[in-house]
Amino acid sequence: MESGENQCTMIIVTDIRVLINNSSSNTTTFSDWGKIRHSVPQGSILGPLFFLIYINDLPNITADLSKPILFPDDTSVIITNPSPSKFKKDINNIIDNINDWFRGNTLSLNFDRT
Repeated sequence: MESGENQCTMIIVTDIRVLINNSSSNTTTFSDWGKIRHSVPQGSILGPLFFLIYINDLPNITADLSKPILFPDDTSVIITNPSPSKFKKDINNIIDNINDWFRGNTLSLNFDRT
């Protein structure tokens, strides 16, 4: 390799385990080892791109009552309605629809951050 050329190193990991922190009991444990069946290289442009493709149909389920805005690492939903009672009903309907979409796509909605 000539001076100044970039080197690329690929590491292939087939097994992984997860560090689990339980803040309520101040304990730290590891999950069991498991096989990696699908992956995207961390830090690559593919992660955000695949995520956007994966959630691309999410706006279709909320478009009638709201304006969804998709980012690579976040989704926001803008809801407007001059009537407080209809506004509350719209919010509940949208959250129910989004939650159903998440379950149907084997994802989970983090209600602590929503």
